[in-house]
Amino acid sequence: PHHITSILLQPAQCPATQSTMLASTSSLTRLPPRGGLLAPTPVIPQCPPILRATSSSVAASEPGVSHQPSGQEQGHCSPHPDAVKRRIAAEQRNRQREQDRQTEADKHKQGMHWWEGAMPANMTNCTSTAQYKALVARAARENKLLVADFFTGECYVCKTLYPKIKSIAEQQPDILFAKLNGSDPALVDLFNNFGVTKVPLMHLVVNTQLVNEMSVSLSTEKLGAFRAALQQYKPKPASAPTAALPATAL
Repeated sequence: PHHITSILLQPAQCPATQSTMLASTSSLTRLPPRGGLLAPTPVIPQCPPILRATSSSVAASEPGVSHQPSGQEQGHCSPHPDAVKRRIAAEQRNRQREQDRQTEADKHKQGMHWWEGAMPANMTNCTSTAQYKALVARAARENKLLVADFFTGECYVCKTLYPKIKSIAEQQPDILFAKLNGSDPALVDLFNNFGVTKVPLMHLVVNTQLVNEMSVSLSTEKLGAFRAALQQYKPKPASAPTAALPATAL
């Protein structure tokens, strides 16, 4: 009957029913038109924006620095101390990378190679076998550990590792570092005498004696092993002689 048909065609008046119908309708896949094939349109979920630490959030976590986060920053950074430390460490790494890139660009403008330029006071760029032998004798005379860094100018791993070695040298001023470039014809005989066929390679020398030979890279394991070896073989400072006690105190 006509009145039954009109009732079935009328939309539901209940708000809950309308929302259910709209939700079910929006999730339906578009059907192809008659007479042709059309691939269904997939429903792609919208992902939330990626949360990332900002410079201002890192500055806010440092002591003595006041910062009011903006509306965009609020709720995006965890206040947990471990998260704060990770953001600060990431910011420091980014600054170090930017500084290394700027240093490399400056060297390129000046026509310098990546292993040349300013270096810590305890690091020497040896250009001859005689200079290296003199450094070995100095380390023995001063009771210091000597690290011989064998590298070549064409070695990409050596290039990426060099800033880290410089940083370690700055943190260990009581250790001497010798840079030995296998691309230098004056040092080819030295490489052959030590049997160096792969770089980067580190020799740890104590009292003119080779105590350890290790390959180092930017991997966490190898860097950790290198740092541990430095602490293991670094000579302990000689203790001051104990003064003799007076006879009355014996």
